[in-house]
Amino acid sequence: LRFTERMAGWAGPEADGDPERGAAQGEADGTRLEFVLTIDVGDLPAMVEDAATPGRLSGTVVAPALSPRRLRVEEGSFCLAQEDPTHIDTWNMRYSMRLAADDGRRFRFEGHKVLHDRFGFDLWSDTTTLFVTISDEAGTPLVGGVMRIAPTDFARQLTTLRVTGVD
Repeated sequence: LRFTERMAGWAGPEADGDPERGAAQGEADGTRLEFVLTIDVGDLPAMVEDAATPGRLSGTVVAPALSPRRLRVEEGSFCLAQEDPTHIDTWNMRYSMRLAADDGRRFRFEGHKVLHDRFGFDLWSDTTTLFVTISDEAGTPLVGGVMRIAPTDFARQLTTLRVTGVD
């Protein structure tokens, strides 16, 4: 399975990497956070059987709070659903990436979507809101942010879905 996802939001400096405080600071400062990622799941049957089976991420991240130019994803993984042991009936969709700037600096991007198993239609907000912390190579948080998928971007994402290797 392969598809391309675009998300955008706000990010700002945050000493502990808190996504919501960073997003509020980023919105106040006008500091956007965007990515265009291709998610490639090499073994779809394994992911269907175990949603924690990782896929690969590739693409670019725009984070002016860190670099004036696009950051390249050097290495990235995506997990559809990992159980959250701290909350009942909750799973996390995880995005983990090592980013490289043109000047040689490297960053860690950690993001998660919170998936709840509760009554009502919350699937849209669960699957379209990503909470992000970006750290330096040593693991010190630099930026927090919140990203969302716009309905038009989701419609475009659906056109990129490809399933290969099956009859």
